[in-house]
Amino acid sequence: MSYYSNVSASRPWPGIAAPGFFKFLTFFVLLILSQSFFTAFAGSNSDDWNQFRGGNRDGRIVDKGTQWVEPLPELLWTKEIGSGFSEVVIADNRIYLMMAEKVDTVTGWETLVCMDAATGETLWSTRIDEVFIDDDDWGDGPRSTPAVDTDRVYAFSASGKLAALSRSDGNIEWIVDFVEQYGSTVPRWGYSTSPLLVEYGDHGSGW
Repeated sequence: MSYYSNVSASRPWPGIAAPGFFKFLTFFVLLILSQSFFTAFAGSNSDDWNQFRGGNRDGRIVDKGTQWVEPLPELLWTKEIGSGFSEVVIADNRIYLMMAEKVDTVTGWETLVCMDAATGETLWSTRIDEVFIDDDDWGDGPRSTPAVDTDRVYAFSASGKLAALSRSDGNIEWIVDFVEQYGSTVPRWGYSTSPLLVEYGDHGSGW
């Protein structure tokens, strides 16, 4: 198994100086617009935005006529979700993201959530680790973005647990604790790297 990281373990959003800004992000709204806009990402497997910065990890999608002109796309649904810095990934008309489920100001869980992209309905959610609490109020919860393969979703908690979950039901197939197994030290801002999927040999994409 190879592990590739894409972001250094620094402040999740450098350049934003006001801690109060992250209080505002304790809960934020996920917006999904018109179906025509969405299909640019999830119309087929080749178009899936299945990991950090997309399938090619370059932050780009192939132009499929998604330039917004009047009338603007119709808002289909909104959903209030927990705190965190995870990018939303999309595969086969399902949305995956990491977020915090806070019990109170100092306890809770980092959870991987799967939603129906058309309706916003939560299909399953699985707790990966206890929630990361930032001492300086820069924002609590997971920092990384999940990666979606053919059968599994890979998620990395801010405290260093890398997990592989079944796409169908969210069951954890395996989990590796970087602190316990490798003696790693949790960075000041938590683990902010995201698992990336690469193609190698005859094994296809994955690990």
